[in-house]
Amino acid sequence: MNAPTVEKSIQFFSLKDGKPYSIDAEGYVFELDASGAVVRDTYERYFEYFEHDPETKAHIAEKLAGIQEHFVELSVVEDSPADEPDDEKPKPAPLRLCHSAAPKAKAPEPQKIIEESEKTVKKTLIEKALECVMADTRLFTDGDTGYTLYPVNDHYEADRVLARNFKKYIQYRVRKETGKHLSGTQISDIISEIEAQAVFEGENVQVYGRVGRLGGDIVINPMLDDWKLIRITSDGWNYISPLDCVSSVTVVTQKSLPIEKTIFIRPKGARSLPIPRKGVGTLDDLRPFIGCEDDDARWLLVLAFIVQALFFDGPFPILVILAEKGSGKTCATKALKLIIDPHDAITASVPREPRDMFATAGVSWLMGYDNFSKVQQWLSDLFCRFSTGNATIDRELFTNGEAYIFSAKRPAIVNGINDFFSQGDVIDRSIIMNFERIDPRDRKPEKELWQHFNAILP
Repeated sequence: MNAPTVEKSIQFFSLKDGKPYSIDAEGYVFELDASGAVVRDTYERYFEYFEHDPETKAHIAEKLAGIQEHFVELSVVEDSPADEPDDEKPKPAPLRLCHSAAPKAKAPEPQKIIEESEKTVKKTLIEKALECVMADTRLFTDGDTGYTLYPVNDHYEADRVLARNFKKYIQYRVRKETGKHLSGTQISDIISEIEAQAVFEGENVQVYGRVGRLGGDIVINPMLDDWKLIRITSDGWNYISPLDCVSSVTVVTQKSLPIEKTIFIRPKGARSLPIPRKGVGTLDDLRPFIGCEDDDARWLLVLAFIVQALFFDGPFPILVILAEKGSGKTCATKALKLIIDPHDAITASVPREPRDMFATAGVSWLMGYDNFSKVQQWLSDLFCRFSTGNATIDRELFTNGEAYIFSAKRPAIVNGINDFFSQGDVIDRSIIMNFERIDPRDRKPEKELWQHFNAILP
């Protein structure tokens, strides 16, 4: 006699919407019609499909636990005697779940079934997420922090692994590839894994923001939508992609030396430079906006400052503009900032402590300060250190108390009414210009002034 069989599925109605479903022994959900026929295989287990219906999920778990009270195995049911002719024997019956003679096993708790099953699925989803994210993502490190170069539409973008934009990219990429939504915990686990892999296995790179280098060439990051960079050589300039900065190329000299790989990230608040147009306009068009319309000597100093500010390793002069009210000193400061390093915060107020100045250096290449009146000794010394690259500060992370060192070298513009710099060291590093008050008849509305400036800037 054949062993008694059990149902291969459970039919039930959802406690939430009353619709009929069936669940097989492995927990997969099938949608039914009113007659009990299968309409659709969801390819999802019940704890996924009924994630937002906890009552139905618990009800299903109890029924599955009842089925699992007996150890089950796959058997073949045969009804014909062995001595029948081959051509008269019926075909083997399909595999069915049958009771075994093995002793009963204790049924697991329904909640435990749910937790263990969800844990398995989460682990699988994280593994799939890592696979699809890392398929065309490159990892780098500067020795302490992980960085990534990842595809967005038709170009590549660079950022810190821990940055918010990369987190958004992971969520988008995983949902597009798997159709699943990652929880906050899952994303944190994925980012932690990628950060560790970047720091310990990533390629070593130099990290820059607005201005950097590739070999002996200057590279400027104009912050364009397609993330192209501008490479300046002795022969001129051309556009390159972020991938060009991390490719294995060599610079041809007396000895072929590998070019150090670099990546360019976008500091918070950084704005795009205007797209240059070759052969259109001259730098002289900018003279009226910087108070140099009729002063050739001052204009040469400004040009020297602009050129030196675009070198990646300095040292950098400090441009000091001294003038009374109504002389256009703030306008000149903003114009130079927009030419070299546009930013949401064009100018900053007087730093109250060293951390304020380092915060500005963390998001800006050219530090612009407006309306200085008196400079204390510590601030004067700090300007000198930023000029030559000796500006360092020890900071302690709030999260774990670990200390790290932040160092920077930056060009700076400072304006004010009186001689606010008095120390010899900072004066030696400064280009000092004195502006005269603008005749009221020559003044223009600010809106008209900046419209004209933006029109000629490219």
